[in-house]
Amino acid sequence: MAVMSAIESAVIHLIAEGVQDRLWNLADGVPLEKTVLADYLNESVPMM
Repeated sequence: MAVMSAIESAVIHLIAEGVQDRLWNLADGVPLEKTVLADYLNESVPMM
């Protein structure tokens, strides 16, 4: 269960970074700051 949660978190973080870097687009008129993706970008990612 922990592995699945870690993978899901990593995928969401990669998507959020892709949106921030303009590799992907959100729906028209939706700012990144108003999405759950912004929460993932604001969280620190612990390094192992």
